[in-house]
Parts: sequence; C-alpha cells; structure tokens
Amino acid sequence: MPADLELMTRVAKMFYEDNLSQVAIARKVGISRFKVARLLSRARAEGIVQIRIVEPLDTAPDLECALRQQFGLKKAIVVSVSTDDERSVKQGIGRAAAHFLMEILEQGQTLGVSFGSTVREVISAIPVHHRPIHVVQITGSVPTLGLDVNPNELVRQITEKCRAEGHFLYAPAILNSASVRDSLLKEQAIKDTVRFYDEIDVALVGIAALYPEPTSFLVQQGLLGEGELNALLGEGVVGHIFPHFFDVFGTLHETDLNKRTVAISSTQLQKVPWSIAVAGGLAKAYAIVGAIRSRLVNTVVTDAKTATTVLEISRG
Repeated sequence: MPADLELMTRVAKMFYEDNLSQVAIARKVGISRFKVARLLSRARAEGIVQIRIVEPLDTAPDLECALRQQFGLKKAIVVSVSTDDERSVKQGIGRAAAHFLMEILEQGQTLGVSFGSTVREVISAIPVHHRPIHVVQITGSVPTLGLDVNPNELVRQITEKCRAEGHFLYAPAILNSASVRDSLLKEQAIKDTVRFYDEIDVALVGIAALYPEPTSFLVQQGLLGEGELNALLGEGVVGHIFPHFFDVFGTLHETDLNKRTVAISSTQLQKVPWSIAVAGGLAKAYAIVGAIRSRLVNTVVTDAKTATTVLEISRG
C-alpha cells in the first residue's frame, strides 16, 4: 500500500472508529490538524470512507407483546417493512437484530454464530465497533453454499468488525457417517472450538422451513433426498435450526443427519441465555412456530406479516 494511502486509512480509522479528535490525531501522527482534515476529506472523496444513512426501523409493539405472551418468549422484535421484497425483509430483520445484539452483548461474553442469508444481514448491519468478546462458530462449514452465507465467513466478518476473538470450526457441517463425525470431534483443533458451546451467552441462528414449501439449504443443495424429505414431512416436521428438526408442536425429531453433523447440540442451544432466531417471510411461519415451541430459541426477530401469521397458526 502506498505511504500516502496508508496514512489516509490510518487517520480515517482513528477518526471514525476510535473517535479521536482531529487535534488528537495530529499530535499522535505528528502532522498538522489541517493535514488531518485534508486526509479525511480525501478519504471520503476516494471512497475509503463511505457514510450510509440508515432510516430508523418501524416496529410493531402490539405484535411483539402478543408473541411474548403467546409463546413465553424472552424477547420478540417485529419490524414493519413496507415491501414484500424478500431481500428488503431480511435487511430490516438484520438491522433490528444487529441493534439488539449490540445492546445485550457485554465485554468478555461469548457469541455463537450459525449461518444463512438472514444471519448474513444481521452481521452486515453490525457497525464497526470495538467489542472484546469471543465469537464462536456453532456449525461446520457447507462448501456448496455461497461464501457470503457460510459460517466461517460470517464469524470472520463479525470478529473483524468487533475486533473480537474468533473461534472457528474447521470441519464440514455434514459428514458421511457418525463414526467419521465422532473421530473428527476428537481432533484438538475441533475440541478447542466445541468446548465453548457450553459457555455461549448469546446465540444467533436462522430458521429453515420444510413446510409448506422447503426453503432449507438441505433441500436446495440436494443434501436431503426426496425420500428423506417425504419421510420427515410424514412425521409432521415443518423446519429446522440446523441440524435440529422439529414439528409445529415443537417436538424434536432425531434423524440420521443429526448423527453425522458437526454442530451445537439441541440441549446446549436450549440452555443459551439469549438464543436469537432471525427469520421472516410467510413461507417460514410454521417453522418459526415449531422453533419457538421447541425452546431452541427464546428470542425471535421477524417481520409484521410473518408475526401475524405465526400468531394465527399458534391459535388455530
């Protein structure tokens, strides 16, 4: 990196991330305050610093209260999104969840992170902010998924944003057999990460649907065959928080897949003080009901239309 560009970036970080004044930066770097101002101006002009104005989120307190009372949730956040566009809905949920995460995460705590497109939007919305925490990957990686939604990359991003300590799981999420999984869990590099699962203070997970239409990556990536899918649907399974399947009543259904996966256990997830699910869209309504009733999560962030449908299903 050229020296002038390196200085410009350093000054910009000190001003925007460390909240130092221009005078303090000038003293620290050994240049004039006027040069600091010029460097900051150039950083904006050349795109090194990009400022985004985020409109306040509109929430639905009545629906939040109804969800808490209906399901005994610890917290419910419902965002009102003015469009049915799937990406916009996920971004609204992501912003709300990111704001909540920054409210509850305390120094020294442990955050467990899963994967998925809505989890990605949460991490994208987290501001660059020094937060001395541990960030733990709670599922193995899925090579067939895009890099932007894979757990390794999501943990890397939040670790970088918060200047946190990351604990990665260098293993595939799904293995060929239970014996291979069991052998892998004996590896020290895996054990060093998995040991944090009992210490997680906050977990961030997505919810995948199998009913009424499959949104699960397991189906989309061909990791769950038609026969297996039909068998699960026949048992009343409506969705999963990978790799834990459940029906609309919240009953967990053990599958062969559970025995072949590297991920946090259902018991460990149920014990997390703040287990936050981020999910929206009407296709996931039944899965959200099942996830809440399974007690795998105690906090839900969703959109208003989905929240309304979730309540209708639970009362129906």
